[in-house]
Amino acid sequence: MMRALGRDPGGSPLVPELAPTWLPETQLLFVEALLRSAMPFSAFDSPAWRAVLSRVSHGTFEGPGTRQAIGGWMLDAVAAKYLSAAIARILVSPSFTLSIDGWTDLRSRELYNFMVCFPLSLFVSTFSLGVAAATADALL
Repeated sequence: MMRALGRDPGGSPLVPELAPTWLPETQLLFVEALLRSAMPFSAFDSPAWRAVLSRVSHGTFEGPGTRQAIGGWMLDAVAAKYLSAAIARILVSPSFTLSIDGWTDLRSRELYNFMVCFPLSLFVSTFSLGVAAATADALL
């Protein structure tokens, strides 16, 4: 993806003033937009999306990467940003409610969503107890 983006056929940059941090910062903005709009990560595996983004950016950007790349360091960075914001909000709140919602995934694993509820709920994390039984002691 990064091999010839933003370069003319001779290899010279089309937009030479771009900072070296431009691509990773732009990737993170796209991943954040994906998460906030509930867009599937697989959208950027699509050649159609890559072509549109490449065209509107004059060849400098084809998207944040594959769904595997998005699920790596980029997702970790965006999630850390929102977790920090959630913790800051919890620390200054006069009151809140903790909520756990359990479900079973397609592999028959028991998973739990941990949420903090104000007037508006904040999702904090999903976790699995593994082989441990879903008891109050195991959840704590």
